[in-house]
Amino acid sequence: MKDDRLRIPMDLGYAHALGVAMYAFSGLEWNVIWCCERLQPNSIYKLAELTSGVVKKRFRKLATEVADDALRERLLQAADRFDPLVDLRNDFVHGRPMTDTDGGQRVSGQHGPWTIQRLEDTADEFTACSSVFNAFLHGALNELSLRTSLVQSGELEA
Repeated sequence: MKDDRLRIPMDLGYAHALGVAMYAFSGLEWNVIWCCERLQPNSIYKLAELTSGVVKKRFRKLATEVADDALRERLLQAADRFDPLVDLRNDFVHGRPMTDTDGGQRVSGQHGPWTIQRLEDTADEFTACSSVFNAFLHGALNELSLRTSLVQSGELEA
């Protein structure tokens, strides 16, 4: 029925923090997926339908195949930063609803309740990591993708 969601006794601040954290991760994940697309054209079609765990493994695999040593190292450092964030996201997305000691409705994961502060801190981590991947997407990987396209079209020699 209309407005049944209002029966959930959740603080709007908590709902907001939870929603922002989920949205921040979505932005991060899509930056990673687009980086995969730059590394392997047309991979986006399959990755868009897969789990975050598969996306993190695919990015790492593609990063290890980059010929440029310095770029490969930077991509692998970004993968090292992204990998644990997938686990954090999974912890609150797949957590269980609970009533905390203060009576507030929360999600609880493997390491206890997800408080507003914890969600906000995690959203900040997601956003900072997303900026790293966005910089690759519009920087080094954009140049790599363009160079690869020119080589494949015969306009540039390998």
